[in-house]
Amino acid sequence: MSKWVYVSGEYVLKDKAKISVFDHGFLYGDGVFEGIRAYGGKVFRLDEHLQ
Repeated sequence: MSKWVYVSGEYVLKDKAKISVFDHGFLYGDGVFEGIRAYGGKVFRLDEHLQ
């Protein structure tokens, strides 16, 4: 089964996916990360977070 990835706004086959060597994320390891707190096994303000 072929694997698909999302690159530069479109889905392409994994083997055809390419990014520029000058891509800022590639050069500097940029990324977007998200964290959320949980207290006593319950996510803090989950409804507000999801909106």
